[in-house]
Amino acid sequence: MNILKGKSTRTKIFTVITLLIVVLAIALTLVLNHVGMMNTLFLDLTHEGLYTLTDVMKKECAFVENLDEKIEIIFCTDPDRLISQTITRVVYYMSVMLDNAFENVEVRTVNAALNPTAVSKYKTTSLKELSASDIIIAYGDRYRVVNAETFWLRNTYNEIFSYNGEYKMVSVLASLTAINNPAV
Repeated sequence: MNILKGKSTRTKIFTVITLLIVVLAIALTLVLNHVGMMNTLFLDLTHEGLYTLTDVMKKECAFVENLDEKIEIIFCTDPDRLISQTITRVVYYMSVMLDNAFENVEVRTVNAALNPTAVSKYKTTSLKELSASDIIIAYGDRYRVVNAETFWLRNTYNEIFSYNGEYKMVSVLASLTAINNPAV
């Protein structure tokens, strides 16, 4: 059965063009799907630049390029859960941007509820439970466990009102990588 049989030349041309467009659209979809599965691309499309590192943050974190070891930022839940909550989403994207900007920073996610042994060495006591909103920032044998809410400021009514994550992240990174590590 020939779909072009008995048709005018104009109809044949439009049929062939339509078929080519459909085939190209399917091929483009498959290629983009494959690229999307292999690489994660973060684009900040917010007007405020909410998910972009500021120049000050990049300048303050420039010291990580001179470190001997990698800084690991470990989120204690899956990426889809991190992205679904505003409090963790901004911190996660900031960390991914740090990972993209500096070779010595690595961001990982570990579901602490399903795989508690993967993060057991970061528990301060045997009774301490790591929650899904906890973030482990490690450098060598030193680490800090911080909750995602500490990256935000609260007003007098104890409501979250402002993001202060860049300052908090630089503070944690600086304290972890400090040469002087006094002990009592």
